[in-house]
Amino acid sequence: MYRFNTLAAVLLSALFCSQAMADARVQILYPGAELDEPPGQAVTLTGSPRLADALANVKMPAEIDWVGSRISTPAADAAMQQLQQQVLKNLNDVMLTAERQHEPEQAYNARLLLQMISRLHVAGRVAKQLDPDWVRIRAELNPRLEGDYTLRLAVRQPVVYVIGLTNGAESVALQPGLGAVDYLAERDWFMGAESRALYLCQPDGHIERLPAEYWSTLHREPMPGATLFIGLDESQLPAQYQRLNYQIATLLAARIAS
Repeated sequence: MYRFNTLAAVLLSALFCSQAMADARVQILYPGAELDEPPGQAVTLTGSPRLADALANVKMPAEIDWVGSRISTPAADAAMQQLQQQVLKNLNDVMLTAERQHEPEQAYNARLLLQMISRLHVAGRVAKQLDPDWVRIRAELNPRLEGDYTLRLAVRQPVVYVIGLTNGAESVALQPGLGAVDYLAERDWFMGAESRALYLCQPDGHIERLPAEYWSTLHREPMPGATLFIGLDESQLPAQYQRLNYQIATLLAARIAS
């Protein structure tokens, strides 16, 4: 028993030391750079690094938007891409069902969203806060890093994107103080669109379903670079697809430059 306990202690100690000295490799993509282009910078961090160490070792361009920037892992990226494939399958099912049931508006809307989602490039997110000033002083925002990461830096975008089953320009100028619903005041919804609610996809990944009625007192301001999404009429969707609009909003919040 003593020999067994000694061996177990040695193995646990070795495992702990291995974990404690784990390295992290961070690929940094500057605004406008893509994964198939030379990265802006690559750093290797040793000795059980934390997020603050990665941020301190990055050569930061001016005017970085920490809200819109993100850090992800291959696993997080793969999970988001898997969600994208599931959403594409579900939209295709909705489209085919609508065609069989002679519902042209539903079929058209599903096809439109299917084409839109198929063109998206998406990535995961493993930390909600990247501002170095916050990460340094709050332990819960400064996790340990181990393995491979991609840090995508963003610049502030003074626009709001309006996407989905509505007419008008896809991007409009950000107007401080304007609520999400106010950006849709001059727009028309497509037949078969969800007219009672919209999704606000903030650049930090936060998603909120908001009432779309003009008399609603719920005021939410889009951040710079936020997306407003108008989806399918949820009352017309089968039970198994009730979360389809939210899943599309999740992909829109996760999209990266193509």
